[in-house]
Amino acid sequence: MVELKLYGTGTSGYQFLKKSLVDYLVFNQLEYRIEEINDVARFISDNINSVPSVAINGDQPIELSKEGDFKMGIIKLYHRIAALYGKDQMRKILVPTDFSSSASTALHFAKIFCRQKYYSLDLLHVHHPDYIEVAKHPYDEDHSLEAKTELLEKTAKAAEVDFVGDLLGSTPIQAVIKEGLAGDVIIDASHKYEYIIMGSHGASNLFESLLGSVSHRVASESQCPVILVPPGVEFYKLSEICILGKGKESDITAEVMKAFPNIKVSHYETNGLAVAVGGYDTHPMDEIDISIEKEDTYFITSMDCYKHARAIGDYTSLEPVYHKIQAKGRPLIVWP
Repeated sequence: MVELKLYGTGTSGYQFLKKSLVDYLVFNQLEYRIEEINDVARFISDNINSVPSVAINGDQPIELSKEGDFKMGIIKLYHRIAALYGKDQMRKILVPTDFSSSASTALHFAKIFCRQKYYSLDLLHVHHPDYIEVAKHPYDEDHSLEAKTELLEKTAKAAEVDFVGDLLGSTPIQAVIKEGLAGDVIIDASHKYEYIIMGSHGASNLFESLLGSVSHRVASESQCPVILVPPGVEFYKLSEICILGKGKESDITAEVMKAFPNIKVSHYETNGLAVAVGGYDTHPMDEIDISIEKEDTYFITSMDCYKHARAIGDYTSLEPVYHKIQAKGRPLIVWP
């Protein structure tokens, strides 16, 4: 239970603070109790010199005016709550990194994706000393576990500072390093996360095909949705979701609409008809080019459609559509 004391006089800043904290706690499914204190005499007795201020679990109140920037102060409150209750209790996103430009793009995309949310984020690097010795990744000459741990922590810290620049895009970031094969480690951990966001290409041209195959394997076996971020991705406000194909095992439309409320959903199928079905539009696949040109559109495909397309890999499948989407710099979400 998160116990909060909010000191203030009902100003717009106080109301904004209260709403931000409540939204954060509700989103992360944390139980809470808020005591609102508006009495000046109480301010004096509790040694409050400026309002709005917040006390968490009876600790020393945090006076937001002393944080320099009001929004920065609220972000620090998020981080304080995350530290007290553990990031494992929060809704989380996993961003694997091999320190390539593609991985950096995926991490930046995670900020855009989280802009309206309050996720905690794990930045994961999987260390495999034998593979690194052969592959010789270009990011650093020293491929030791100690060197990569230090680099990962620096990357996470820099990303967290970048996140702090946007109140609604802020999130606590934890650096996680594990040993093993990247695909195995990421898939094994996928049940802990709401999304995995990763680049669709690897660390170097020489090993791009091999490393890129990790993202495709994860997308085919993950227990949570995987967002494949292409190198040329462009960042726009999300206004429409396009679901590609119809899964053999289940229809993911209801899950997608629940995950993205208030977002227009369209469905494209190989033999679809341009009719309204169940609250969303169904269109033939040959009309997909119109949506691909839209800058504010994300594309989602079911895992069984994705695996089938990857296995067939010719014009009869969705594989050419996936390539076209990623070539245009649009994210592709594979839904389990």
